[in-house]
Amino acid sequence: MKIKNENGFTLIEMMVVLVIIIVLIGLGISAYFANLPHLRLAAATRGFKDDLMRAQQIAAKENARVRVTFTTNGSYEIVRITGDQDAPCAALVDDVNIKTVDLANQYKNAVTVGTFTACGLQTVVFGRLGAVDNSTFTTVIEAPDYCNGEFRVNIQRADASLETMRVCINNAGRVRIP
Repeated sequence: MKIKNENGFTLIEMMVVLVIIIVLIGLGISAYFANLPHLRLAAATRGFKDDLMRAQQIAAKENARVRVTFTTNGSYEIVRITGDQDAPCAALVDDVNIKTVDLANQYKNAVTVGTFTACGLQTVVFGRLGAVDNSTFTTVIEAPDYCNGEFRVNIQRADASLETMRVCINNAGRVRIP
């Protein structure tokens, strides 16, 4: 009696396994790309929150005033105000630019910054102790009020989606994402 040696796999079994693996990889890649706009929005919001916290820390550490100003094209800059001035939104020649971020280029036009109005500009100023200078912004209460009446910045997806993330700043300079 001859015993048949059946070690290994047949070609059909290998091809079935390969097809299953390719289908699973395809589903994973499509799910990733479907979720990519949300991931970019979350990354932009966390990065903006971190930059605001850095501006607040610089103001407290260096006993200086720090201004964060948005431009119309979705970028923002962080500037240390060097001179004494009555109007915190007026630019001085001696102001020191700490950082400039272009959200449109950094996140491939996937996010935009919502508006807030202060001094005719979109700006917030951290005072010498890190608290927000209340004279530099006005607050518009939204419904529902995610920030509990605090100053807020909306960062939203640039596509047709209504997905928005908020960064809230209270008068003491505390920055958070609700």
